[in-house]
Amino acid sequence: MRRFLQSLEFFVENERIKLAIFKALASSQKLSGLPPQTVFQPLLKDNLVGKGFVLTFITDFFKEYFIDNSLDDLIYILKRGKMEDNLLDFFLSGKRFAEAFSEHFTKAGMALLVEYNDKRIFEVKVKEMKSAIASQISEEVDISEVIETVKQHVKDAILPEIEVVRIFEMF
Repeated sequence: MRRFLQSLEFFVENERIKLAIFKALASSQKLSGLPPQTVFQPLLKDNLVGKGFVLTFITDFFKEYFIDNSLDDLIYILKRGKMEDNLLDFFLSGKRFAEAFSEHFTKAGMALLVEYNDKRIFEVKVKEMKSAIASQISEEVDISEVIETVKQHVKDAILPEIEVVRIFEMF
């Protein structure tokens, strides 16, 4: 299976779709016997990602997988495949940002996946903000600098005010 996946560029589009469907069905029925990391990792070859084959394959894989499985099931195999935090790696290097992810998978009809990804990004930004504030407080930085850090994080992450209040309740 690994060699098939690494050779996506040699298949015509219809054959790539069939391979994605097969892999999704095999994964959903646990027929393949292959651990998920042997499925996802071979796809990350630069030449395959750069030509866009991987993104279309993964999109077809996800579509087929969602027919009989839930988002939680997909997240589980992504975690096992060590890809949960690396979904942007399937995109062309110039499109590895959240907006491109949202646009692509919304067009593909996978709003739940987009919502999940947005929540993960939000959680990461909140965690970064907590960490920055905690380190500044532990270093006894002037309060005006802490306020500026908070303002910058809120501006960059577009965090709602209620979330900022929750973060400060911890301190």
